[in-house]
Amino acid sequence: MARTPESSNDYVRITISYVLAYLRQGWRSGHPRLAIKIYADNDYYSQLSCSTYEDRVRLPKFNHLNKPISEVNKTGLGSSAALITALTGALLSLVGREDIDSPGGNRLVHNLAQAAHCAAQGKVGSGFDVAAAVYGSCTYRRFGPEVLQPVLLDSGVYTAEFRERLRSVVDSDWEMQITPFTLPPGLRVVMGDVTGGTATPSMVRSVLNWKKHHADASKVWTSLGAANREFISRFSDIPVNDQRDVVAQLIEGLHKTNSDSDTSLRQTVVDVAACFDV
Repeated sequence: MARTPESSNDYVRITISYVLAYLRQGWRSGHPRLAIKIYADNDYYSQLSCSTYEDRVRLPKFNHLNKPISEVNKTGLGSSAALITALTGALLSLVGREDIDSPGGNRLVHNLAQAAHCAAQGKVGSGFDVAAAVYGSCTYRRFGPEVLQPVLLDSGVYTAEFRERLRSVVDSDWEMQITPFTLPPGLRVVMGDVTGGTATPSMVRSVLNWKKHHADASKVWTSLGAANREFISRFSDIPVNDQRDVVAQLIEGLHKTNSDSDTSLRQTVVDVAACFDV
């Protein structure tokens, strides 16, 4: 794969190169001619034409932003990982005839996409974005970064020795944990887009620099990790109630405060509960 400076996308270039390297082949004359069109969900990029939430939900799917992607702010929800994972799966299925929907196929897409993503970023990151793109919402404990160190290579030519090494790494069993996760009924996550754009490599460099130059960084980092794990575990402690139970409990509370005669307030309780699907 050659670079195209006028419209370079290293994520696409390296992904295609890694898939072909894994399959131990170049792009030969017998392969079908491909035109790859990449579409992005509206939530991956700032939609500056929308001033309200109502405007945003009325946007067409894969809204065209009418400007080069380099001029559009990303929202930081893992668009690069989603792109690499989708492209990896598509090429493995089309060119390699792999069954990517099987458990083994999921693992193959995950491992190869992780390798390509880390090579494109120049380091082994958290891995969560790729895992979520393959397995959906989940809690994820990453593999050891040493797994991918032997195959992080951005090159115009991938030797036979590298291709064999890549295949061996991708096909091996990685020590990681992936557990499906869903929010309890009635609980939602609301995120705001500050339209400032994100650049993961530079943000990672800033964090690494902080860890290097602050004596208490390791302690803070460890404490933050423990707090995140505790936060995740607490979701299983949230009781699950249907709407009628919640409304009954709220109305009972109103009785105890001598507000049961306020029918408008009681109706408000019912309306609020219905809005949040609880």
